[in-house]
Amino acid sequence: IVNYISTFMTFVSLLVSGWLADSFGLIGISVMCTLFWVGSIVCIYHMDDRLIGSGVVDIKKCFSDVLAPENRNLLGLSFGFQFLVISSFTFVPILLYIATDSFQGVSAIAAFAILVQAVIVILHGIWVDKTPTNAPLRMAISMHSLGLIIYAFFASGKLSYLFADSLQRTGLLLFFGTLFPRVHKTLADNNIPVLQFGAVWHMGICFWELITLSLMALAIYMVGEPALKYCMLACAFGSFFSYYFCH
Repeated sequence: IVNYISTFMTFVSLLVSGWLADSFGLIGISVMCTLFWVGSIVCIYHMDDRLIGSGVVDIKKCFSDVLAPENRNLLGLSFGFQFLVISSFTFVPILLYIATDSFQGVSAIAAFAILVQAVIVILHGIWVDKTPTNAPLRMAISMHSLGLIIYAFFASGKLSYLFADSLQRTGLLLFFGTLFPRVHKTLADNNIPVLQFGAVWHMGICFWELITLSLMALAIYMVGEPALKYCMLACAFGSFFSYYFCH
């Protein structure tokens, strides 16, 4: 339900963001980012500590835990998860901008894809509540990866980009919405500090992203725009590692 409400808020935000970026350039983008940043800070400030876990994060222990043998599966989950992050927040916006040649075009496709996503999210939430299996996770990661493959090799017009974006965004959100509650429940049941776990996990993601993005940037620099498609393909298959290490 929370995802459903935020979906419609995001729909409006995306349309306004595209207009700001095209109309005012860097100033519009700066205003947009500032508003989102302030909004995030306000929301985080008012969150109940019981929802996010309380306590002090030991930074030194986080660094040692990232590569600790007992956290090998967590590092593997970070390896797979980085491909979801890289594809969704780096390559998809680039490909959309190349295809539409405007920020308003990018935001319009993303906004209408989110409306499709809203319906699927509700149905998926009902399904997840009724099944203890990992089928919802498999479906989510498959939708995400299929959307990336369509983006890379089959999308040519606005409707095909809309279809690919709907699949990719919905799969990503469904994966988040299915995985995170289960992880938090597992941590709570085993009295594992949520903040410490989250810090180690995100440090692992940053560690892998530094390596992967550097290699992909080098490939794009040497080959040019066609390398984007194969980077997307790598993200589509790499994303399945997140399911392998979490299921």
